This record gives sequence, structure tokens and C-alpha cells, in this order.
Amino acid sequence: VLSRPFAQRAHTSAEQLQLDPTGARWTHRPAQRLAAESVRDALLWVAQRLDARVGGPSVPVHLNDHMQGRGRPGTSGPRDGAGRRSLYLEVRRNFSDPFLTAFDQPVPNAPRGARSRSNVPAQRLVLMNDPFVRELAGAFAQWIQAQAPDTDTRVRAAIERLWSRPVTPAELALAHSALGASPDADDWHDYAHSLFLAQETVYLP
Repeated sequence: VLSRPFAQRAHTSAEQLQLDPTGARWTHRPAQRLAAESVRDALLWVAQRLDARVGGPSVPVHLNDHMQGRGRPGTSGPRDGAGRRSLYLEVRRNFSDPFLTAFDQPVPNAPRGARSRSNVPAQRLVLMNDPFVRELAGAFAQWIQAQAPDTDTRVRAAIERLWSRPVTPAELALAHSALGASPDADDWHDYAHSLFLAQETVYLP
């Protein structure tokens, strides 16, 4: 853990990629996607909706209209899992959480020795269209707007909270271009949602 290779970033220069394209010489660290539960918990935390309490009963699975079939529970749990960490979500073999499934949560039918770490279009589509994600984007947008009246400060606060690093000049310019001169609540919702869709949200930098 204290070694230099472990601390390396996945971002690398063109020269490094030419000399060591696969990272075999440890000039850079391969990009690592967060596990399904970590993606969900991170979005909840960013939106200030994460209940970080330890212990307690599991939260019933949220059932959408497409989750039908034998053994379907009589009642549905809350869409956001009551804000609890993914560890506390109820697991039902025939009614897996679509969001977690898209990010390779193992199917509970049989044990798995190791998890898959795929990068498929379904993951971006879930981040784009899932009502749970859109709801959290709205909560994140409200938090952003509460930080300060000016766009620059809001964008800086948003990126620092989501990606734990300072904003770059290019990102600031892009935000101004997307938001316009007088952004309203819908504009900030779209901006917050677009940040969720970025690769850096689900990959360790």
C-alpha cells in the first residue's frame, strides 16, 4: 500500500504510453472501476442522501414495473433504499437491483470467486435514465446551488465534492458554455447529471 506503484494515477502521458502501453513496467496504474455498491454509495454521498449508520435491518428491494414474476414481494422498498449503504439492501434472487446488476453485482444464484469488471453501454444508459440516478442528480444540483450565487464557485464546489480534486480551466470553461449566462434550476440539474455520466465518477483516477 505504501509503494510508489500503488500510489500512481491511471492518467499518464503520451510518452509513458508509448514506452509502457500496458503498464507492465509500473509507469502508470491501470484504470480501476468502482464496484457496483461503491458507485451507488458514492452517488448517495455526493447528493447528501447517504445514511452512514452501522447496523440495522435490511431495506426491502425497490420493485419497478418491469420486475414481475413468481415470488414477487407484495410491497416495494424505497427507490433510494432509504439512503442506506448498499450493504444493507435486501437481496432477492429473482429480483436483482437493476442499477447494481448493470455494474456487475454478482448474481446471487451461485457463489463467485471473483467479480467481473465490465465497461459496457448499459452502464452509461443506467446512469443516464435510471429514476434513482436522476433523483440524486436533482439533490446534488440543489446542494450545488446552495454553495454560492456565482457559477465559478458552484462548479468548483461540485467537482471538488464529486471527484475530490480542483477544477481545471477547461472544465470551468465547458461548464460556462453548457450553463449559459443565467442558469436556472433545470440547467443545474442537467449539469449535475452530466457529471454523474463522466468516466471519472465510476473509475478511480
